[in-house]
Amino acid sequence: MRYCWILILSVLFLHCKESNLNKEVLNKQEMASLIVDLYSMDAYLDAIPTRSYDSIIKIERMKILDKHKISDSLFEKSMLYYNEHYKELEIVEGMARNVLLKRIESDSLKATEIDSTEVQ
Repeated sequence: MRYCWILILSVLFLHCKESNLNKEVLNKQEMASLIVDLYSMDAYLDAIPTRSYDSIIKIERMKILDKHKISDSLFEKSMLYYNEHYKELEIVEGMARNVLLKRIESDSLKATEIDSTEVQ
């Protein structure tokens, strides 16, 4: 009976610990939104030839974190969490991918509209 109580308390402790961890990381929507901005920044900076790429990345990353009102430590904890929970990371990346694809599609439509008005 004693071991049964130890087992029950251990399970409860681990569940509470995991629940608290979830409150200390970004939810899927927040993480996906952040990833969209980070991917966009990375794509933009790849197109710019520069020698100080690392310092620019750090500055731009901090601007994105500020925009989302996220501390660097929360971002790091969230990255660790999602890297350890691969299934959830796949969901987050899928959400971010969908947003990026919609942006690309929207930009393509805008470019087509501009081209068609120039033809007339």
